[in-house]
Amino acid sequence: MTIYPNVVEEDFKRLDFRAIGRKMKQRALRCPGHTACEWCSYRWYAEIPAYVNLPENVHLISERRMVKVRVTKSVLTKRREGIAVCVSPLYYFNNWVRVVEFIEIYRNYGVQHFYIYVLSVSKIVYSVLQYYEKQGMVSIIEWTELPKIGDIDPNKAVFRVGQGADHVDCLMRSSAKYVAALDFDDYITISNGTILDYITREEENDPTIGSFNFLITLVRPQKFPFGDVDWHNYDFNHLIEAEICDTCNREFKTIMIADKVDIPFTHFVVKHRQIDENTEYRAHRVSTETGSSRHARYYYVEPVIYDSKFKKQTFIEQPIVESLRNAFKKILRRLMGIHRNLRLADTSDYMNNCSRYVLGVCQTPLHTCTDMEELEDWKKFERRSQFYIL
Repeated sequence: MTIYPNVVEEDFKRLDFRAIGRKMKQRALRCPGHTACEWCSYRWYAEIPAYVNLPENVHLISERRMVKVRVTKSVLTKRREGIAVCVSPLYYFNNWVRVVEFIEIYRNYGVQHFYIYVLSVSKIVYSVLQYYEKQGMVSIIEWTELPKIGDIDPNKAVFRVGQGADHVDCLMRSSAKYVAALDFDDYITISNGTILDYITREEENDPTIGSFNFLITLVRPQKFPFGDVDWHNYDFNHLIEAEICDTCNREFKTIMIADKVDIPFTHFVVKHRQIDENTEYRAHRVSTETGSSRHARYYYVEPVIYDSKFKKQTFIEQPIVESLRNAFKKILRRLMGIHRNLRLADTSDYMNNCSRYVLGVCQTPLHTCTDMEELEDWKKFERRSQFYIL
């Protein structure tokens, strides 16, 4: 739920159903402090005893009005072993090659399913997503803009189309034991074995672990494959080695143990669940010798000095790149039967400039990057999500 951040807990009195009233509580899902965004993601919740059977609808009651809300039940059964990846909402995204790279590389790393949130993508990207959806590998989650409230358009003052709310949605939606919140330029690597082997072993050794933090390392920007490319001979060799800085970033990407996490965020867990009255599950920082999250953008938003800290090293192992090549050939044949032209428009430089981080400015790319409309043939999603205005 995305609401005005200055709202206070007393604005929502209770949740009612079958003559039972439960007091509502709130928790911010972390609104970026460097922005001037007036709208932010919150989670509202009420504690309901396990023996209570929820009806199809409940009522949210505030000081101003009452709204009837349909109940959508999350995964309540035991989660299966394995890893799911949640990809933050895509907007004006056209790099279909990166989608194939990302999914095929993580398949080799042991990921079983991908939840990909989509607002607007090129029609070729959408074809790729549908290809994996038919295989059962991908769930396409339609992510739409918020409705206007009279003359107020919250989309002009909400950070990156409501980023943050998707993390909570995915954590509840996934049936996997482990969940990673990533973007298409994040590649978590482990020095020995698969990601699943490592996190399973570590949790067995220390059951207090609730999430794993992998330090972000920077990959020197790679060439965006725009223009006329010979796709039949596209070999992905640039992924085998890259110049990488292991000390240029202090942020993390996290893999969460879903049933031990209360509130997730992009780079860490805001709040873990309780082990007992006095103790929460904890985040485990993974040593860089064991693993890290390679951040492989085509352009970096923040200024980066490419000096001796960037050292050539293995990026993606050669057998995985070979597996990627074989998968790419299959997908390429399918795409050529659907689309007359697979040419990529060079959107990355423009998107970087029109949606960069600026202190005191809210990032609203759908409103600041309108020239993107002319650069690609976009697939957009109409408003099908449920919205309730209180």
